[in-house]
Formats: sequence, structure tokens, C-alpha cells
Amino acid sequence: MLDMKQPQRMLEQLQQAAAPRPMDPALPMKLASAKLQLETSLADHDRGPEWWSDAASFGLVQAGLNAVARWLSDKLVD
Repeated sequence: MLDMKQPQRMLEQLQQAAAPRPMDPALPMKLASAKLQLETSLADHDRGPEWWSDAASFGLVQAGLNAVARWLSDKLVD
């Protein structure tokens, strides 16, 4: 059965989605802060010799999983 009102509802939803919304003025600072937090928390793990030896021995997927496991264990100890 066809719903003849469905295309009109979809058009209204698309118009609402396309309408401009106010942006949070603090958003750029929040994004920069989140990026800095991520970079500082992963800085030690990006350059570790374990990554290269894991990648050479087990492959990139296993090396990535090992890096995440080491990162989590460091976070859980703190």
C-alpha cells in the first residue's frame, strides 16, 4: 500500500536537516583540546620499539592490537 503523505514528510525532514543551526562558539577550542589530549596520550606509544618489532613479526593488525593493549594496561595501572 502506498502512503501518499510519506514523500511530503520526507521533504519536510530534509528541509529541517538542511536548515542552518547555530554553532557552538567554543567548538574549535574543544576540538583543539581533544586533539592535544589524544596526541599527548599516544606520543609515547607511537615511537616505541615494540611497535616496529611487532609489525615486523606479526603484521600490522597484531601490532596495532598489541599497542592498544599496552596503552590500556598503562592507563589501568595509573
